[in-house]
Amino acid sequence: MTNGKGGFFKTGQQILTERIAATIGDPATTQLLTVSFTDEEIAPKLQEIAASQPNALILLSGSIVVDMPENVRIPIEANRLQTAKLVDKTVTMTFHPIELALQQLGEQYVTGTLTVKVISPRPS
Repeated sequence: MTNGKGGFFKTGQQILTERIAATIGDPATTQLLTVSFTDEEIAPKLQEIAASQPNALILLSGSIVVDMPENVRIPIEANRLQTAKLVDKTVTMTFHPIELALQQLGEQYVTGTLTVKVISPRPS
């Protein structure tokens, strides 16, 4: 569930629901891509993916090892689903928005593999 401002919530754990009402929107397509890094800067590949899908919601999942974990800042916000976490030198993402990943990991050199989920057009 989203709050419309980029925040994700986990129903049943972070918010207790009595009912959920869905609205039918425009048809969307979903693509799954895999992107691998071998001790290389993360930003160019992520920027290329984001630029190729400007009207899509792009979410990253997987684990990567960063070269300078002391420069990675992933905020923990109350009442929000944490979609990325850093433990030692490993960043693990679960449906983490690509825009946030670029802000948080921009100049890092990384090793690992990410699954990229592209939902187009971006849900409103």
